Amino acid sequence: MRQIEEIIEFLMKKFNLKIESDLAKLLGVEANTLSGWKKREKIPFENLLTLVKDKQISFDEILGINYDKLTMSGIEKELLFDFRRLPKEKQEVYSLRIKADAIEVDYSTS
Repeated sequence: MRQIEEIIEFLMKKFNLKIESDLAKLLGVEANTLSGWKKREKIPFENLLTLVKDKQISFDEILGINYDKLTMSGIEKELLFDFRRLPKEKQEVYSLRIKADAIEVDYSTS
């Protein structure tokens, strides 16, 4: 999975942007906000979700995830196959549910 600098570099190349302030505009924020994200090494999920919807790009592509290279069990492959067959809108809903559950688990174990 890509780190923040790699994500920014990927998005700059993907959308043929020359300066980071153009990427900030694309993400719907000011340039200093993007700089703050870089320092904290975090981009808010909501901003990436907007980009995914507006530009028809996948989170997997942004994060640099290649499922074909992952080692998965039979059940994981089956779930991934089923997930990919869902309409994009349902994929987004289920992805958000999974992420929310993961966050909840992280907080409950702290």
